[in-house]
Amino acid sequence: MRTRFAVLFPLALGACAPSTPEGDGRQATALAQLEQDTGSRWTVRYHPDLHTPAFLEGRTAPLVAAPSEAGRAARAFFGTYRDLFQLASADDLDEDAIESDELGMTHVRFLQSVGGVPVRGRELTVHFDASGALVRIHGRAAPVALADPTPVTSVEDARAAAVTAASPMVRDANGDAIPVVAGQPQLVVDADAGPPRLAWAVEVSVDDPAAVAHAEILVDARKGVPYRTLDELDTVAGSGRGVFGETLALTVAERRGRYYLEDDQAGAPPQKVFGAEGSERLPGHELSSDSPDRWDEAGPAAGAAVDAAGYLAATYDYFARIHGRAGALGGGAGVRATVHFGHRWNNAFWNGRQLAFGDGDGLQLAPLAGALDVVAHEYTHAVTQAAARLGHSDESGAVNEAISDLFACFVEHEVRGPTANWTVGEEVDLVGGRGLRDLGDPHRSGGPAHVDEETDTADDRGGIHFNSLIVSHAGYLMTAGGTNAVSKLSVDGIGLQAASAVWYRALTRYLQPDADLRDAADATVAAAGDLFGEGTKKEAVTAAWRAVGVLPER
Repeated sequence: MRTRFAVLFPLALGACAPSTPEGDGRQATALAQLEQDTGSRWTVRYHPDLHTPAFLEGRTAPLVAAPSEAGRAARAFFGTYRDLFQLASADDLDEDAIESDELGMTHVRFLQSVGGVPVRGRELTVHFDASGALVRIHGRAAPVALADPTPVTSVEDARAAAVTAASPMVRDANGDAIPVVAGQPQLVVDADAGPPRLAWAVEVSVDDPAAVAHAEILVDARKGVPYRTLDELDTVAGSGRGVFGETLALTVAERRGRYYLEDDQAGAPPQKVFGAEGSERLPGHELSSDSPDRWDEAGPAAGAAVDAAGYLAATYDYFARIHGRAGALGGGAGVRATVHFGHRWNNAFWNGRQLAFGDGDGLQLAPLAGALDVVAHEYTHAVTQAAARLGHSDESGAVNEAISDLFACFVEHEVRGPTANWTVGEEVDLVGGRGLRDLGDPHRSGGPAHVDEETDTADDRGGIHFNSLIVSHAGYLMTAGGTNAVSKLSVDGIGLQAASAVWYRALTRYLQPDADLRDAADATVAAAGDLFGEGTKKEAVTAAWRAVGVLPER
């Protein structure tokens, strides 16, 4: 059982009729000016709470001749049409990253800031097509009123406050406090809960099976008081059958006549597998053997290390071969993973730094590392962390979990071909074999197939594992095709190769930390347009989101 921290706390000739915005008069004027200037109709979706564009799409004349000019051109665009985004000045946006991709497009990400301090969760990404035309902007930005972005408290004060706040809340089975590790505090403006305030964001973690935790604590930078805690642990807990009898080919390392589960074909530095042997600390000890063909043979969860090593290698290979990604975090490094974590522990997680897999209790769950889709699910959380920094609660958390489930299935289909399915975790389910979530038939696993069935709850960080099925079922429909059980709308699938390309592009080019279900729809539709143009594949992606109710029916 996992103990959680308690809460403390986005130039052609001619003209066309302007689109009708949902924003104020200045926004309407700015949008009309944009359409007059470009001679192009622009579609805009306004964020329901911020009332600024969440997704803006149209076309300017070519503005850049080389990727290096994209940042300047985007900033000039924001300066000209700042009223549309309710920006006081383009100086409110700091260029964070600029990238070009295999389609010849250039993407520039800006972070909103106040006096040089980033506003948490507020960013805009500008997309230029291969001709250099600005075609799309998406993200979050809105006016932030903060008089003085100067902290009163220090980094050391913030770290100490976060540790003090977290420690009493994380205890083992005997009620004893468990040591908390705090990262480097980052100064931010928090504009998500009440009036904007200056805060230190402190990442804290606990690696203990009695109370595994990975959270962000926000500490008021003027008063030094923790006021909000955000749970960020990415876990999978479920049920399925073990497959530990399977023989897997492994890449291992030899040093001085001894062999180690160290795979230099799955990253540089290489992927490594450790064993905790029921202990409460990570990473544990690096597993070794006197034979390259004999590993982890003792104990009730024997073979978990072999499965972890083999399935991580398969997942690394999938992302590298299919999507050109070098390592989960994108820098080429292999991941670290620990098996035999905790005593009969029914869970697995990515804690922001590494993966860990419990052995299961032998009654409900077999060793979690024994399921390819569970391993791929957790690996994808690392990909998502690096690519989009998606949130871990409410709708952004549901999108995060759905992406892990979808890529778990994409990996399984790539590895196992016709024997693969669309259920996550059934291999380690010792009770009913149904697994965690059924993407093809959400009702079968007790989940929602349509937004009308979305739950609003304080449990599970806003029902992220339950509500994720709305998103992942849309992903299933656009891949394999089918009819939604609620709307009765049918979708023609585009196939695994096209669908996985759409989702990977959406994840790496369009999704942002606070993305909700509608943002996920916009991101995949835009990605399909980038990849395949205006045609049947983009129409199928749109149809899938209509079927689950995220996009309105025609």
